[in-house]
Amino acid sequence: MMPWLLAQSAPQDTAQALARQAAETQADLPALNPWPLVVGVCGVVAVVATWLVTAWYLALRRPRPVGRPWRLFFQLARAHRLAWRDTWLLHRLACRLELQQPALLFVQPENFAPSRLEDWPSNRIARLAQLRERLFQGLGQPPPAEAEQPASSPVPDPSAVMPEDPGGPSAAEPGASP
Repeated sequence: MMPWLLAQSAPQDTAQALARQAAETQADLPALNPWPLVVGVCGVVAVVATWLVTAWYLALRRPRPVGRPWRLFFQLARAHRLAWRDTWLLHRLACRLELQQPALLFVQPENFAPSRLEDWPSNRIARLAQLRERLFQGLGQPPPAEAEQPASSPVPDPSAVMPEDPGGPSAAEPGASP
């Protein structure tokens, strides 16, 4: 009934009627008590603060890793002067083999075994074989012959290197006794 009356009245009358209706409606509303809201906000803040302090404390107690395995892996790749694509291929191999220490690829040639690479594409297997040869060249082969000493070579005598003075200390030396 009110909208019909508002439509028929002048704009000033409409504004006064709306103001009067709003005043009556506000008077009917109960007064809000702010304490439940304050207690609720304080409770949420306390729960979040407790959670943050607990997470911080547990992070402090967690043992820290001694080293960073992937950092060592990339340092070794740089030391071996591997191209980025080769480093990335070794990274993928370490992830596929689920190695805890990816640097083991540089010291364990058995990680490159064909049985561990069966589901890889043939071009990647060929590149990994080349990398294995590069990383482990000379491993498992006897040292060159010129580096070996013959078993019959005599051990040098220390007295032959420094001949002794048969006369003892000379009188010209300071601190020599007569």
